[in-house]
Amino acid sequence: MREALCILGTDQAVTTAAKTTDTLDLAVAGKHLGYAGRQLYLHFLVTTTFTGLASGLRLEVADDDNAGLTSRRILVQTAVLAISDLVAGARFTLPIWNSYPGGALQRYLAGYFGIVTEAATAGAVTSWIDDVPN
Repeated sequence: MREALCILGTDQAVTTAAKTTDTLDLAVAGKHLGYAGRQLYLHFLVTTTFTGLASGLRLEVADDDNAGLTSRRILVQTAVLAISDLVAGARFTLPIWNSYPGGALQRYLAGYFGIVTEAATAGAVTSWIDDVPN
């Protein structure tokens, strides 16, 4: 069972570039993220197959000083994922570290869906953070 505070989006429709439904508020900018020293991961599970996304999608871990991630810093991202990879049941995982080349984490952390060019006509994702790599 996943903890509710770690779920960032459930069956979130992703047709344009957007952050996950929820952000994780670290409460104090620069606060370390972790659970008993364990590595954490942001998981993306495709729940509805994507269509109409000819140029692909990037999945990102991003942070910002505001919950809307309007000036997000991309911390880590996938390569561009082809639409053929974005089928229901596909799962992608990105690591989350306590600090990055740009310094400590900012207050808000979230996943981000980076649409490369055109919008998708369908596609949904559930995303969560936990300490299990796969």
